[in-house]
Amino acid sequence: MTPVPPTVSPTMPPTTVPPTMRPVSLSDLLPSYSKLALVDPASPQSNARTCIWVEAHPEYNAMGGWRKLQLFSLVTIYYAMGGPVTWSENTRGNWLDATIHECFWPETSPNCVDNQSYQRLKFDGDGGIVGMISPEIGLLTLLTSLELERWAPFKPDGGLTKSIPTTIGLLTALSTIQISNNPFTGFIPTEIGLLTLLSFLRCGSGAFRGPFPTQIGLLTAMEYLYFAASSMTGTLPSELGLMLP
Repeated sequence: MTPVPPTVSPTMPPTTVPPTMRPVSLSDLLPSYSKLALVDPASPQSNARTCIWVEAHPEYNAMGGWRKLQLFSLVTIYYAMGGPVTWSENTRGNWLDATIHECFWPETSPNCVDNQSYQRLKFDGDGGIVGMISPEIGLLTLLTSLELERWAPFKPDGGLTKSIPTTIGLLTALSTIQISNNPFTGFIPTEIGLLTLLSFLRCGSGAFRGPFPTQIGLLTAMEYLYFAASSMTGTLPSELGLMLP
């Protein structure tokens, strides 16, 4: 008996209609810590998501995934640092203005590479910055300068508290960190040792505690290191010798 060949399903001719492009969903892009924070409707992350939806940014649906993450990160930072409540008018500037590219929110000069990817986050003085650095700062992966220094180290209120998020280790392009005169608590994260391009680190007059992280010794590009008037304990690690030329 001659075997019957297997039946092959007919091949459909290729369609000439282009597939529908579904916009990249923010929920699909967010890291797990952001998704967890969204459970709380009062969190900075939830406020940021609501703000982006309500403002109906004219370019939002056409944005690529990286730009949606950048926008979400900056709006979350705004809420986490007291933007709608404590910021001065000068500090608030153009923040959350959906008609202006986020590169121009803090000031009229751009803070981005080629007016696209955020490169510099700067708040000087005492313009009402309070709260915490949200972990979403780690989404600004091309950031080269983080400047959150206050002018009044002994002012009883205001400033940034809690710990520096471990996601700072994702900002491998950072060359400058200035965060002095903020009442930070907790430890300096060991992930700071991942910032191999860091050359300027000023963290004086804070409330950091615990030992000096040995990982800072890995930062061989360091030129300026300042931790005066902090609450850190213990001896300086021998690894600091690795920073010497």
